[in-house]
Amino acid sequence: MGGFKKEDIQKEDLLDRLCGDVSYFADTRFRFLIEWDPSSLTNSSLRWLPLHHAASKSSIRGFGSVFEAGIKYFPNKKGISLLFHSPLHFGPAPFRLAWDRFGYDEVMKIVEDTLIRYSDTPINITEALMMAAMNKNIHLACVYFLIRRQPDILHKLLSSKQATVTAMTIDSSTNEATSNNCDSEKLKRKKGT
Repeated sequence: MGGFKKEDIQKEDLLDRLCGDVSYFADTRFRFLIEWDPSSLTNSSLRWLPLHHAASKSSIRGFGSVFEAGIKYFPNKKGISLLFHSPLHFGPAPFRLAWDRFGYDEVMKIVEDTLIRYSDTPINITEALMMAAMNKNIHLACVYFLIRRQPDILHKLLSSKQATVTAMTIDSSTNEATSNNCDSEKLKRKKGT
């Protein structure tokens, strides 16, 4: 007789079922499962993540709890991208589902309040923006959301890119000049001068 194991959370899609319950959001059970296996927030055999289920079927409180867990356990970039994860051909991102159900202002209040509560571990906007822009499963609304949170991010990225290119150019020209000097020294030795 086997007991309940960590693997059962994902194997039995327990988090998806819990978050998809339309009648009641079991916050205590949710927190227990998440503390035991935080990766179940980012994996699902049902194509939708738990945040999708919470956004489409649960209460605003349930949606907020699932989003908060994503930010708590994946603070740098993955947590915010869960909000905009849009599996190909399987419906909209959780942000859009919640927006349609609860309204834009209510959803933004939940998102902003959560981000403020976890501001001691700030989102790495640069990495999150790059990940959002390159991942085909993340809705473009994520890119827009991140740019709105830090409007000068593109300028910073372009400036740092320019600085990197300049540094690489200087470094490569220095190496080339050093390499040319070595070659001319070798030639002098061969000629015996």
